[in-house]
Amino acid sequence: MFKKTTLILCITSLAVLAGCNKLTEDNYSKLKMGMERKEVERIFGSPKECQSAFKATNCSWQEGEASLQVQFVDSKVLSYFGNKIK
Repeated sequence: MFKKTTLILCITSLAVLAGCNKLTEDNYSKLKMGMERKEVERIFGSPKECQSAFKATNCSWQEGEASLQVQFVDSKVLSYFGNKIK
């Protein structure tokens, strides 16, 4: 009984952890020019880092080898680039 319960807990934990990856091709395809920053953060979560200069803000997200950089101007997507997103 103990082994069965442990196995179920392990499988459930792995399924939850696998679902936490937000840097996916599916999510990347949702990015659009002019999208609001709040909407981007709803999809990808809070950025790892942001740097601002004048009206532009550059934010980055990273999960393992996958990364995403988004440039916002007036809180709207001006450009974006993903690397090793699967």
